[in-house]
Amino acid sequence: MADVTGAQPRRSSPLHHGYLVRHPALNLALRTRDAWLQRRRSTTAATAVEVPRRILVCIGGHLGDAVLASSMFSVLQAGYPEAALGVLSPSWSAPVFENHPTIHWRHTFDHWKTNRSGSRLERWRQYRRSATRAVVEIKDNGYDMAIDLYPFFPNAARILSDAGVPIRVGYASGGGGPLYTHAVPWVNSPRHTVEQHLALIAGVLENVPSTAPHYDLPPIGVEAEARGARLLESLSLQRGRYIVLHPGSGSARKHWPVDRWREFVGRLREFENDLRIVLTGNGSSDSAVIDAICAGDASLTSLCDRTALGELRYVLAGAALVIGVDSVAVHLAAAADVPSIAIMAAMSDPAHWRPLGSHVRVLTNALPCAPCFRSAGCPTMNCVRDVTAGQVADVGLELLGCTNSLAESLRFTSPR
Repeated sequence: MADVTGAQPRRSSPLHHGYLVRHPALNLALRTRDAWLQRRRSTTAATAVEVPRRILVCIGGHLGDAVLASSMFSVLQAGYPEAALGVLSPSWSAPVFENHPTIHWRHTFDHWKTNRSGSRLERWRQYRRSATRAVVEIKDNGYDMAIDLYPFFPNAARILSDAGVPIRVGYASGGGGPLYTHAVPWVNSPRHTVEQHLALIAGVLENVPSTAPHYDLPPIGVEAEARGARLLESLSLQRGRYIVLHPGSGSARKHWPVDRWREFVGRLREFENDLRIVLTGNGSSDSAVIDAICAGDASLTSLCDRTALGELRYVLAGAALVIGVDSVAVHLAAAADVPSIAIMAAMSDPAHWRPLGSHVRVLTNALPCAPCFRSAGCPTMNCVRDVTAGQVADVGLELLGCTNSLAESLRFTSPR
């Protein structure tokens, strides 16, 4: 049975000895290091800054984490309108914040563990170079507060400590808790990740407004819009007259099977409609999946490797409907208020990571073992693979403004 809300029966916790780290050796290493750091920690109590002048927001992980974390910018700006904001993020997430009117400075730090490109040696060298550069830049900018929004390992605790930021706020669950002046436990609750971030900030800053979580992304940009418009025009695609499928993600375990995608396309064709079907993605992994879905079907249009982040945002914003697995695409579509379906695996809790928005539906197969919080999932991955094409089609038609069941014949067009 697919769960449209994203709520899952809670059978386990991702926390192990207080850390969001499952690997036994890494967990033990973090606990040992933190115990040593705690003994060396200064006994001088840190206090909160009542009116911070410069706030650094630290964002780890990948593109989806960055898009979700953007929701904190408007919160901080509303609470402290005189404060200038900076961002520390991996280089691959930096484009998310390009031309953001609220962000004054952008710094990058590429940890070897989360870097997906290059050899191990190259990733290590980039890690050392970027860490050294980030410490110097952060120190020179004179931030009086830093808020680390990444609850996993690796976080920015060491960078912030080495840079000497006076007030350092972060989750203890990623290790390095004693390096923060305010280390907050990550709580295993049904709250969305953005709501956890709000609680983290509210625990230190006094003027944080109470607000519903929402994305805060910069404008797409004139040049990116122009490139996106030219791309759609070259393919005779009209905004509001196509459906986007985004089948790829950073982990193949999260993928919905190719035969399900092909069956879903067939379901759509049971209805007379004028909506084109477009597939988006980047990289060799996405390309292989998209080629398999498109095989022998000339009516499908592939935009794989043809869109940078700005153009992808433009294409998604012009769609009548976006369907994807757990990836940045569904968050970007939700941020543009486009009707969206996220087909999510239960390796993590969908309630924590679902896209935000009133026109978003989450589909996952509710199993007794879900969420399992296993980074590698399991051999069967029935939590995502057993979501049926019919369930996705039903929800898709509902979002497109249709109430008829799949057994009935109707003509549907985009409501946009």
